[in-house]
Amino acid sequence: MSRVKKTLKVLGIGAAVLVLGLGVTAFVVHEARPKGVVDPEADKIAAQMLKASGATAWKSTNAVRWTFAGRNTHLWDRKNNRVEVKWQDYRVLLRCFQKTGKAWKAGVELTGADLDGALDKAHKLWINDAFWLNPIPKLFDSGVTRTLVKRDGKTGLLMEFARGGRTPGDAYLWHLNEQGLPESWQMWVKIIPIGGLKVTWSDWKTLSTGAKIATKHELGPVTLAITELEGAKTLKELCPDKDPFEELK
Repeated sequence: MSRVKKTLKVLGIGAAVLVLGLGVTAFVVHEARPKGVVDPEADKIAAQMLKASGATAWKSTNAVRWTFAGRNTHLWDRKNNRVEVKWQDYRVLLRCFQKTGKAWKAGVELTGADLDGALDKAHKLWINDAFWLNPIPKLFDSGVTRTLVKRDGKTGLLMEFARGGRTPGDAYLWHLNEQGLPESWQMWVKIIPIGGLKVTWSDWKTLSTGAKIATKHELGPVTLAITELEGAKTLKELCPDKDPFEELK
């Protein structure tokens, strides 16, 4: 059960789930990472995924707010590459790519090593939770390869990262419906010791911009939900009364 516990901890799941005992192992059987086949069809499937999920609309979604798994809340100013991250009694205003900004704990502004630690934690949370929010636009990023995996008469799209994020080398095998929207994926990621974990992608919601987001991910008895989801073309639309990043100026 040690590998199961580590997996659940990585995913941020509450300890109460562990009372399911050995029954949990039914969904954490290790599976070797598949070798995808290079085929032009892979890019066609990826393009279909982009279209089905409203990738063009996502480009115009310059502000988005959501809570991931009931614990981390983000307000992402995509146009200006800034994010507000809240967890426990922390609030961080982060310049996403510079990894600079300001942080508070219980309303008290942090400095020195405490600030550095909060900024690093906020960056980790944003990288992870933004990826769960919408990884589909990354299909054609530099360093990403797309290959086909055929199993049981069905074709999946294997997305592999040579670089990027905080864990380069990770891979995800997408399983799609007839419209090109994901129904699930399987993961081979460095931070989880079990390969091939299958997680559902369901309860798709359409933002006001037209972009589509899956808000429910099930891993066996565990559900990772995206809640309090809002998206807009401008930050002003989400925050009409006050600029939440004013303190960064």
